[in-house]
Amino acid sequence: MENWVTVIDFKDVGLMDIPKKLIQTLTKPLQDLFKGRLYKLYIVNAGFIMKIVYGLAKQVVDPLTILKFKMEGEKFH
Repeated sequence: MENWVTVIDFKDVGLMDIPKKLIQTLTKPLQDLFKGRLYKLYIVNAGFIMKIVYGLAKQVVDPLTILKFKMEGEKFH
């Protein structure tokens, strides 16, 4: 089985700079065709707002999925 590790670098990217439409366009087929392939998602250089969004997501996203997400400042496994 193939597992993916993804790194997203938010250096110099504000909340309004995130290309939401592009992310939606890319993630839809990944979720539909390659569900369960994500091993870890590292978010680096996240600003204050992104950390708040991440904190909110941790409350509503499946706990097993959240275990795959790591943000800068947390201990990476």
